[in-house]
Amino acid sequence: MARKVHIQFLWTDESVMLEDFGKKVSKQMLEWANEFYKPYGIELEAKPAPNVGTVALAQKFALVKNDGIQPDMDDDEEMKRDLTQKYDEPYKKLEMELAAKQMETERKERERQAVSSTDFSTQARLSQEVTQLYRQQIALLEQMAQIRSNQQFARMLRDYDTYLRIQMMDKFVMDKIGGNDRVNVVFAKFKQRAGPLTMRDRKGWTVGITRRSSYDHPAVFILQGIPRLLWPNIYIVLDIQRFHPSTLAHEIVHTVGESHPDPVKVIKNLEKLLNYRPPKPLTMLNRIFEQVKDTKSPDEEGIYKVVDGGYFDGPDNDIMNYSGWRMNPSDYILPDDKKKLFFDSKAPYVTD
Repeated sequence: MARKVHIQFLWTDESVMLEDFGKKVSKQMLEWANEFYKPYGIELEAKPAPNVGTVALAQKFALVKNDGIQPDMDDDEEMKRDLTQKYDEPYKKLEMELAAKQMETERKERERQAVSSTDFSTQARLSQEVTQLYRQQIALLEQMAQIRSNQQFARMLRDYDTYLRIQMMDKFVMDKIGGNDRVNVVFAKFKQRAGPLTMRDRKGWTVGITRRSSYDHPAVFILQGIPRLLWPNIYIVLDIQRFHPSTLAHEIVHTVGESHPDPVKVIKNLEKLLNYRPPKPLTMLNRIFEQVKDTKSPDEEGIYKVVDGGYFDGPDNDIMNYSGWRMNPSDYILPDDKKKLFFDSKAPYVTD
């Protein structure tokens, strides 16, 4: 009996759904994934089924009717820079001020301990000064906590993930679509690239993203003065514009616990130093030289680049490896350690 992964197809709006049905993106991805997983005793079961037909029949699975969210992939890095400048810099200044106050407090404490216990006036004065320093430290800690809170709010306000989670929760509450027993798979139109747990094509474009959650129950987000509930579960977002049929199969492995290895720092021009050019087909060195075009890691010396760990996730034909960009399901493999994740999973959306 196959191990089943139950998924819930959603679309950011009806225009995305219409385009998907025309291109048959979701249908191709589901069929490709089931052909790939069949030899491993795994099956994806989707709702609505790919043969649902028309937008009129499936429109309730659109998160909104018009103007759906377009995940902006480039904004992820831009947002980090903006938030760092706006919040991290003043936070670090307060940290330095706090450290100075702590050192001053320790000095005053030593000074007070050195004063004779019978010198009541000096003892009283130093005690007051120490108390005042502790109050100043508490005030600084409160300011630092407020900065972090404001930073988190600003991040959520700009992050498409927040708005998708609001809409998915609304869809569940109003239409009873979704739930713990299915993984939401949202089809959208991406603006650019990057993000956590992303699958990328050869040009570096992000074509799929798995978004995990830091909480296990619906959280409340105050949006324009109104409390909104956030969808708490892991979910997948897939691009219908630049897509590869293997993307859904790849992202599903993330939902049962797989994470890519950490990024690897490598020498940019290693092939010149070695006077060696790796042959085809792709090898580990070739991945470093040719497949990885984008890095956002600062490099003062100009000789290193940081390679995403996805390029080192198993052999080249591993379904989780970024280097492979093959068309046939039989050209990929699911190694035993990743297959085991499906059969060991306690997630409610994975059943026998």
